[in-house]
Amino acid sequence: MSLKQAGQFSLVMFLYPGALRPWVLLLIALGCGGGRSGTVTPSSSPHADVRTRPDDPGLVVEMRRTGCDGVCPHYSLSIHGDGRVVYAGEFHVKVRGRRESRLTPEQLARLRRTLAEHVKTEVIYGERERDWYTCPHRGLGLGGVVLLAPEVGVSEPICYVNHVFLRDPPLLGGVDYLIEEIVGSHRWAGCAADLKGFGGC
Repeated sequence: MSLKQAGQFSLVMFLYPGALRPWVLLLIALGCGGGRSGTVTPSSSPHADVRTRPDDPGLVVEMRRTGCDGVCPHYSLSIHGDGRVVYAGEFHVKVRGRRESRLTPEQLARLRRTLAEHVKTEVIYGERERDWYTCPHRGLGLGGVVLLAPEVGVSEPICYVNHVFLRDPPLLGGVDYLIEEIVGSHRWAGCAADLKGFGGC
């Protein structure tokens, strides 16, 4: 399967998740079981592995950008109640490895307001939308976001497709890009040509 065909297949799976689900489950069972059940659960999925400090009571938000079939940036950000920011760059980023910085009290207050405004549990866990935020997300081969925000009620990771790469409006009001803008993470992650105007780029 070519990269173009894989992208088309991923888009079909995202737009019509029920259409090919039996085939996908069969492929998972045959190719990924390794002697165990082929079902992918949030705890065993790399998309859900967002928490670096699961018992940290000071965690405000942690976000991970996951890879795709192309050159999507793959990194994580965690922001703590004392303003400490931890970045971990993995692939397709300007800076690989760990970097730390600190938000000002004003920036931290803005971050908290942004989360409260855009991350609504009634939307994330609502009857109509909740399937959009399960881990791993349903857009096979598409870049995604994993988000954990205990202060606004998201105490377990949620996952969703980065719709900006599909030229669609971002989910949750683009909170992932607003987080990046406040933190200034583009200094480490870099700016893709098609992301101008997002995340401080």
